[in-house]
Formats: sequence, structure tokens, C-alpha cells
Amino acid sequence: MITVTGNGMLGVPGIAARAFAGLHGRKISVSLISQASSEHSICFSVPEAAADTARQSLIQEFQLRLPMATSMVSKCARAWRRWP
Repeated sequence: MITVTGNGMLGVPGIAARAFAGLHGRKISVSLISQASSEHSICFSVPEAAADTARQSLIQEFQLRLPMATSMVSKCARAWRRWP
């Protein structure tokens, strides 16, 4: 599970398109998408083997700071492995 979040997303058209275009370009399949009604975050799942590539894609697309992105992916990946 990966979360893209931030105040800069609110009311900005094309955030999801940018995120998913980057993943598409690397042939990463997204199996679940959830967006908060506040438009403050988008959460989606990718295969665990593609998590690092997905993270790099998002860093390039949105110029995220690496420690923040690494933390988001790591926390979600640990929780996902415990899912029944």
C-alpha cells in the first residue's frame, strides 16, 4: 500500500493522473485505489515486488523527499504482510 498525501493536492486537477501515469510507464499494476473525499490523499496497492519501483516513480513525478516516501512505503508494506 502506498499513500500520496499533502496539502498541495487539494483542488489540483491531475494529481491521480500523474501518479498513475508514472506507474503505467513502469508497467506496475494497481489493484486498489482509495481517495479521501477531502482530496487530501490517495492510497493504492501495488504488488510488493514493485513497491520500490513505484516509490521511485512517485519521487520522480512529484519530487518527494526520499525519507518521507521510504517511511510511507515501509509502514504500509509491513501492515500489508500481516493482513489475513
